[in-house]
Amino acid sequence: MLVKALRHAERRDLVHRNVAALTDLRRATRREGRSLTPEQARQLLAASQNQTFGITVQLGLYLGLRPGEVLGLQWSDIDFNERTLSVRRSLKRENNQLRIGPPKTNGSNRTLKMSEQLASSLLQHAAEQKRQRVVARELWHEFDLVVATEIGTPVDPSNSRRALNNFCERAGIGHWSPNELRHSFASLMSLAGAPMEEVADAMGHVDTRMTSQVYRHNLKSIVDVAESRLNHLFAD
Repeated sequence: MLVKALRHAERRDLVHRNVAALTDLRRATRREGRSLTPEQARQLLAASQNQTFGITVQLGLYLGLRPGEVLGLQWSDIDFNERTLSVRRSLKRENNQLRIGPPKTNGSNRTLKMSEQLASSLLQHAAEQKRQRVVARELWHEFDLVVATEIGTPVDPSNSRRALNNFCERAGIGHWSPNELRHSFASLMSLAGAPMEEVADAMGHVDTRMTSQVYRHNLKSIVDVAESRLNHLFAD
């Protein structure tokens, strides 16, 4: 930042030398991410099934949505006939207030095909939310949110994290954060053989660089790609 600031000053003759450019900075070590294994993912899905806020786990693992995209999702974004889900908004905290706004980037706007399992779970979740609306009566606030409190208002991200902690404890898999469900989506998709370009598109990335370098983690204990492919290529 200092290099950029002083370069800006150099162009305007405010300084004669960019001393910050002379420094030799060590490259920062990026914090290593992690991913659920297939077995851990199955355990977490089972532990969160039919639980309050359990749908957030499925949206994170099945579609790789960002935590804010999960909490900002509206029913109008879902087409059950076509079995698609459109990411158009995200829940954010600004000036200590929760606000629904556009997604993180323009490329984050995307339409995703849902699995039959996820579509079925969303229908069950919609029925439960309808019962909550009847109980709340005049206290209900209509925000059209898929993930909402018992009176229809946006869910605080801290409450979503707390719910995930409870699910992880029940599943016996240790502590995991909502964003690590997104990491798990990328890693599990890669493990299943999905091209990295398709994974990047599903996650709302403009290219595969962020997907492969940050979100995708190798879940194979033995890398067998050379054995399986080159033996076939070199075969007589």
